[in-house]
Amino acid sequence: LGNTDIKKPLPRNIYPIEKGDFIVMPVLASAKADYDGQAVIEYTDETIPVAKIAYKGYPKDECSVLRVSGDSMYPKLLDGDYILVHRQTSVDSGSVAVVIYNGDEATVKKVRYKSGEDWVELIPVNPEYQTKRIVGIDLEKCHVFGLVLGLVYRDI
Repeated sequence: LGNTDIKKPLPRNIYPIEKGDFIVMPVLASAKADYDGQAVIEYTDETIPVAKIAYKGYPKDECSVLRVSGDSMYPKLLDGDYILVHRQTSVDSGSVAVVIYNGDEATVKKVRYKSGEDWVELIPVNPEYQTKRIVGIDLEKCHVFGLVLGLVYRDI
């Protein structure tokens, strides 16, 4: 009732960020959140500030910002969102990753596999899309580009 000094508590997983807590990163490319999107590294002049806390302890020079294209990860990731990705060649089963498959197609999906078995599944969040199972010889044309650390920007 007129008292403006009362501060509401922040929701869980939301942290206050100070002015110096950002690193400006170039946007490396687009990553399809659908299937059948060619993996093309398209350097642009676009940059985006990323909160240092978003790196989750990974070195900045091992991370890239990618723009999401498509809606297979809706509502977690929307078309046009920017994600921070730690470039690495493997992820734990259940992780969300950028995966290159069929040699040159890239997608953002939850990855599921069983150690010692000859398959990997790329799982969308959006129920309008089907899980893609990659098996046998096709696994030779499939690799992880990186682990998705999180959403860093959404234009709302």
